[in-house]
Amino acid sequence: MFISWSNFMCNEDIKIKKTSRICELYFKPEDIIKEDAFLQEDGSIIYVQRKNPKLKEGAIPTIFP
Repeated sequence: MFISWSNFMCNEDIKIKKTSRICELYFKPEDIIKEDAFLQEDGSIIYVQRKNPKLKEGAIPTIFP
């Protein structure tokens, strides 16, 4: 995954490390998980907003504002 990100973010001014972070603006909205769903005993689903959004597996930055 790191190699894929590095290839998309290649820029001589930016040094990418494994501990680097990236803003969610670089990802498509459908690549970001902003809420979790919980199935209740009665069959209803409760959606809870995440404090920290999470990237879906395999998400790669593709938007460069």
